[in-house]
Amino acid sequence: MTHLRIWFELMTAAIVLTLTVACWITLAPVQAGGQASYVVVRGNSMELRLHDGDLAIVRSAARYQPGDIVVYRYPAVGPTIHRIVAREGAQFVVKGDNNDWLDAYQPTESAIVGKFWVRLPNVGTAMSELRVPRNAALFASGLGVVAMATIAQGQRRTKRHQRSRWRVARQHAFGSMQGDTGHGLLTLSVALALVFGLLAGIAFSRPLSGIVSDEVPYQHNATFDYSAAASAGIYDTGSAQTGEPVFRQVSDGVDVRVRYTLAAENLHDTGGVYQLVAEISDANGWKQSIVLQPDTAFTGDSFSTTGVVEFDDVTALIDRLERETGVVHQQYTLAIVPKVTVQGVIGEQVLSSVFSPRLTFLMDAFVLRLANQDVAVSESLTPVQTGAVTQSQRVPNTISVVNLGLDVATARWVALAGLIASLGAILPLGLLTLLGRQSDDPASIQARYGALIMSVRSVDIASKSHLIDVGRFEDLARLAGKENQMVLVELTGNRHVYYVQGREAMYRYCIDTLDARLPTGTELGAS
Repeated sequence: MTHLRIWFELMTAAIVLTLTVACWITLAPVQAGGQASYVVVRGNSMELRLHDGDLAIVRSAARYQPGDIVVYRYPAVGPTIHRIVAREGAQFVVKGDNNDWLDAYQPTESAIVGKFWVRLPNVGTAMSELRVPRNAALFASGLGVVAMATIAQGQRRTKRHQRSRWRVARQHAFGSMQGDTGHGLLTLSVALALVFGLLAGIAFSRPLSGIVSDEVPYQHNATFDYSAAASAGIYDTGSAQTGEPVFRQVSDGVDVRVRYTLAAENLHDTGGVYQLVAEISDANGWKQSIVLQPDTAFTGDSFSTTGVVEFDDVTALIDRLERETGVVHQQYTLAIVPKVTVQGVIGEQVLSSVFSPRLTFLMDAFVLRLANQDVAVSESLTPVQTGAVTQSQRVPNTISVVNLGLDVATARWVALAGLIASLGAILPLGLLTLLGRQSDDPASIQARYGALIMSVRSVDIASKSHLIDVGRFEDLARLAGKENQMVLVELTGNRHVYYVQGREAMYRYCIDTLDARLPTGTELGAS
């Protein structure tokens, strides 16, 4: 029973240590270096899954996808727990399960705190109640009363058992030092075996790699400029330049140029087709196009093209419109539009995109001028369009331990090596512990209970009415501590005989070096 109790205590300590480590890994808050975040649910937007007052535990994930319930930082509201319903580029579309509308804010991955993991019903309400000053004071007072009662009870127990504890300490002063070290190493080995076993279970339950999707951005860039020849003295440079108005009475048309560039990391095998047109339109929605540059193929990530807008061609289209419809406008819109279709490869992902920026002019019978006078000229002349391709790649899966990321393959080797080493240590340490407990040879007894033993030449037991043999020296040592007596040892030939004087009998334990012990638990008459 003693050995079973020892093993039970060792296993209990190891299991408690392992559970403590596991709880820390899974439940430690982010603020303390863990991976969990705690959010109190407010409102009914996530019913029937989550209710007002619940406590939601969320954990960070390697990636998020439609269908996941996540907590994200809403700038105007704070932490919000809703479900991802779609993804638009680098942003997520989210809504509450019980809402009929989408959230106005679309968070990026950096704004997401974590993915929903566990729901604790009504715990959030209890936590909120504890934050009320009155309730917090009552709770703290109750803890104080319990603590003071526990301390007082411990002091009473300390005084009551002071002498017996002193005897036990004296009994084990020397011998138990070695045993405690062995037991500590054995407990540590068992705990490590459980920890590495837990790690092995997690590592071997996960695949070595997984598919991860990344958003790889790209950017279309265009630059417009134009010029128009004019009579001498109208412009400082002799002609109208980019940003200046063009007077139709002194210029026959406008020369336009467009430069295009596609920018992205790891971009290759790029090319496409472009066309340059001039669009004339009115306020009623009428539109007519003039091709300045027909479809032209290009290779690479950039090209440059030019075109000429002849005022006579534009005037002919407008005159025909007004003559046949009878509708006359004082002003029309002229837009220069390059239509670019580009293909390429970003990393290993195929890109296919269309870019159609516009440089818009307002035109009347006398002048042609930029339409966006209230916008910086540079913004009108250098339009930009961004986008992203989703690139999927296979990457090693990782296991997060505290704040350290360990790939699954490495975790498997570490778990197996640690498990083998700890199990290899458990066997010899366990055997040594059991042998140490079971061994009642004189050397072991002296090592463990030397401070309690006194060697004598002989023991006078003739005057005693009873002599009782005990089965284990541990029982004799316990009796010595209880009676506050020394253990007397008498060496007779190959026999070591240990005595403890009791109140009504003499207790004896014999060791024969040939392992010829007296029958245990037998009451003998006086000799």
